Amino acid sequence: MTRYLGLAAGPQCCLRSHLKRLQVETALNTLLDRGLEFTTDMAAIEIRGDKFRRPLSLTLRWPRDCAANITQ
Repeated sequence: MTRYLGLAAGPQCCLRSHLKRLQVETALNTLLDRGLEFTTDMAAIEIRGDKFRRPLSLTLRWPRDCAANITQ
């Protein structure tokens, strides 16, 4: 029996998975470069998942002085 893990690995691996990871990384880096900040206490982040480990939640904010950067 083959398990399907979307964008993961195995015979049903999405061929675009590397492109998607690059797109997500580029988008996050762009937002962080424009001033987006994590407001979550990094020590308090709860990680969940077995095969796909991820934070349960993250809180982000735009500082007031970065509002002009959002629309550029």
